[in-house]
Parts: sequence; structure tokens; C-alpha cells
Amino acid sequence: MRRNIIETVVAGVVLLVAGFFLVFALDRTRPPSFDGYELTARFADAPTLEADAEVRIAGVTVGRVTKVALDMQRFEVDVAMLIRDDLKLATDSKVVMSFDGLMGGGILVLKPGRGGETLKPGDRIRDTESPVNIVDQFGRFLYGDGGGQGDDF
Repeated sequence: MRRNIIETVVAGVVLLVAGFFLVFALDRTRPPSFDGYELTARFADAPTLEADAEVRIAGVTVGRVTKVALDMQRFEVDVAMLIRDDLKLATDSKVVMSFDGLMGGGILVLKPGRGGETLKPGDRIRDTESPVNIVDQFGRFLYGDGGGQGDDF
């Protein structure tokens, strides 16, 4: 009987510690919340980019992606993002779609411009850059890019 009580207490302690680590992990991975203003951008391609992806400047999170949608007329990707209120970006700023590490999902990296005018809520960042598809680049290297030179095999 005494052995069952000890096992029950140990199991309870293990579950309590596991619960603590679960709460800790969820708290650390939760996206930071902030008030901000919305900006949009249009990309030719945005693989792995999803809502709630981070928007960063110099590695620091300054916003979140709020929407990723396909423009059915232009067949481009429209992206909406929420940027911190205290961050004022120039109209010549650039947004680059990148990846969070080797196996990570898509993120947006802002490259602040130096112009005098600033973007206002609802404005579109015109200068965008989609990520380079390494698999396509490797295929072009191996098989040629079909640039109108004919078959060079």
C-alpha cells in the first residue's frame, strides 16, 4: 500500500513539472502582441508565408503578417501586415520575403528607406523581393535555362 502512495506522489510531481514546462514553452513561443498600423505588399511568389509570420528589421520582430491571399487577376500574392505604431517607415522602404532558418517558415524582412515621406496606414510597400527558389536555380544550372539559345546538350 505504501508503495502505491509513493508512485502516485511521484507521478503527480512528474505531471506537475511537465505542465510547468508546457506552460513555459507556450508562453515563450506566443507571438508578441502590440498595437500597430497595417501596410500591404505584393509578391510574385510567397512560398511558406502564412498569417502570423513575423515581420523583422535587423532580426528584431516589429510586426506580424495578418493576411496572405492570391490576387486572382494578377496571380500575385497580396500580403497584409501589422507594424508597430512607434515605427515610421519611409515610402522607399523595401520588404523581402525570407525564411526563418534552414527549415523555418516564411518571414518578412523590412529594409527601411531613407526618403523623407513616411508610409501611412493602409499604404502599399512597392519595392518587394520574393525568395530565390534554390531547387529551380539548381535545375536551371543542370539543364540550362531555356534562354532561346537552342538545345546545348
